Amino acid sequence: MALAIVTDSNISLPKQVFENLPIFIAPLEIHFDGCSYIDGVDLNAEEFYRIISTQKKAITTSAPRPQAFLEAFEKASDQYDEIICISLSSKLSATYTCAQQAIDIAATKLARVKIKLIDSETAGLAQGLMVLTCARQAQRGESLDSIVKNLQETKDSYSMIGCVGSLDYLAKSGRIPNIYKWISNLANIKPLVQFSSGEIKMVSRHRGISKALNHMVTVAKTSIGDAPAFGAVMHSDDLKNAIRLSDKLRSQIDFEELFITELTPVIGAHVGNGLVGCAFSPISKH
Repeated sequence: MALAIVTDSNISLPKQVFENLPIFIAPLEIHFDGCSYIDGVDLNAEEFYRIISTQKKAITTSAPRPQAFLEAFEKASDQYDEIICISLSSKLSATYTCAQQAIDIAATKLARVKIKLIDSETAGLAQGLMVLTCARQAQRGESLDSIVKNLQETKDSYSMIGCVGSLDYLAKSGRIPNIYKWISNLANIKPLVQFSSGEIKMVSRHRGISKALNHMVTVAKTSIGDAPAFGAVMHSDDLKNAIRLSDKLRSQIDFEELFITELTPVIGAHVGNGLVGCAFSPISKH
């Protein structure tokens, strides 16, 4: 039976990485200045980061509407009769709930299609790497049950860490305690944030971007060890430091695949300009 993956737009995978894979996207939405935009459709990363540098009013985001998931299911069902839907962490967004609502509707409209919903318990590129792994397994002909079992057993192997230019955006969106935001306003202090148990936490702070980049490499090396790995470097309007981080990672870790991508606007709304980070997983876990 043919199998597809449906997910949401926060995964931030570059199109060229997944365009030949059975991946279908339900976009989140961004709201500011009285207007709403469909992530990656009405507003691309380049446009968004240019706007955010001067935007003074609050920028908010919302989960994909159930209809957006339903449309992704319908599009996938033209070629596939089984779907694994991998959502943004339910602790961060209503995306999981909206996906479930769409699945309830699909039970009638797409009765012949089997849909399995999985909470990624993460976000961004860590979720993106999960989706990439599952889609490649599906393309190889692995069964739904096998892919789901493997994902449930390996979720914890997907890690993500980033150095944010400012904690103001994460504090405003309620992703971290408001008391932390003063740290990034100190001269040349670079805070690092990481996912833990489905939530964003500040894990360390460093004086200067070079020390922050080096610490991220240390974290990745400690997690991966000498095993071959695959991963991605992410940035929000900071390609220069993304390339620096990519070079440092490749010099210390055996990456069989490591690409650079710019964070989608819906993630940029919560981290602002100037984030540099990485997501990774040992290949042996998959």
